[in-house]
Amino acid sequence: MADLSKYTKELSNLFKSSDNILLISHINPDGDAIGSQLALYHFLKSLGRNVNMMTPNYLQEFLKWMTGADLIEIYIKDRKKCRRIIEQANLIVLLDF
Repeated sequence: MADLSKYTKELSNLFKSSDNILLISHINPDGDAIGSQLALYHFLKSLGRNVNMMTPNYLQEFLKWMTGADLIEIYIKDRKKCRRIIEQANLIVLLDF
C-alpha cells in the first residue's frame, strides 16, 4: 500500500501557505459534492484561512439546509463576482469530480 503521508503533508502545507483558498464542486452538485465542500470549508475556516466556495450552477433545494450552503457562490448567477474570486485565489481545490 502506498504511503500517503507525503501527500497529506504537502496538502497541509498548501493550506497553511495560501491566503485565498477557493473550493469548487462539480456542475449539478449532489450531496457528496456539497457535503465535502462544506466540510473542508469549515475545517479551513477553523484554521483561520480565508476560504470561498463556488459551484457552476444552482444547488438543489434539499441541499440548502446544510450549515454554510448559503455562502456558496453560484457561477451562473454572478459570473463577474465569481471570476473575481477565481482571479484572487492562490489555491483552488476541486471537490468530488
